[in-house]
Amino acid sequence: MTRTGFLHQELTADGRYDETRGGRTHAYQGRFWIDGDRVDYLDDLVFRAYGGVSRATNCTTPGT
Repeated sequence: MTRTGFLHQELTADGRYDETRGGRTHAYQGRFWIDGDRVDYLDDLVFRAYGGVSRATNCTTPGT
C-alpha cells in the first residue's frame, strides 16, 4: 500500500497478485516472482512490470 492509499497489492502464496488502484478493485491481476528485493509482474493482459520491496513494506497474511 502506498502512503496515500492509492495502490494496494495482495500477493498470494500461489504466485498471483490482485491490485487495487485509485479505489478501483481488481484493476490489475496476474502473476509475480520475487528475486531478492525485486518483484517482477506479468498481468493477465501480458503487460510486464517490475518494482522493489522496501524495508518499510507492511506484509500481512489475509485472515491474521
